[in-house]
Amino acid sequence: PSAIESYVECPRRFYLQYVERIPNESPDDTATLIPSSDFGSIVHEIMEEIVDKSRDEEGINIDVLVEKYADDYFKKRIPFSYADVNNAKADLKSVVNAAYSIHQKNKGLSTESKEENISYLFECRDGNKILLSGYPDRVDKTEQGKYKIIDYKTSRIVKHDPDKLDTF
Repeated sequence: PSAIESYVECPRRFYLQYVERIPNESPDDTATLIPSSDFGSIVHEIMEEIVDKSRDEEGINIDVLVEKYADDYFKKRIPFSYADVNNAKADLKSVVNAAYSIHQKNKGLSTESKEENISYLFECRDGNKILLSGYPDRVDKTEQGKYKIIDYKTSRIVKHDPDKLDTF
């Protein structure tokens, strides 16, 4: 979903980031202390543990989990400044709390897929076809038969207007 969102917001940025593979990170951003791929992996690991614990109905303490995973990460990659570590932990806590909130809202839905490659051939009104593909963190199916694509890292709910995708 984030690649589509990037394209809808700014086709040029999409081209630079996904076609030319130019990173979209600011050096001032404290979150770059943990590269985005590692940041996403940490969020995924924490969410997997949360989902497992919620199945077992154990108590879930997000702050403790974030501390544990962040400390493990920084044991392997020693940071220059521990002030930045606190900012990175705060960023992780914010994302995990948002992802957990989405998890709670979708608890009763049927999970159709988790971290699997999914492809969909989208047909535009003009007859052109666009292949959309990616590895969403989770795909849930509602009682109405609609699908929710969940991305833990962005933790946003984005509704796309299918008619707008046709205009590019």
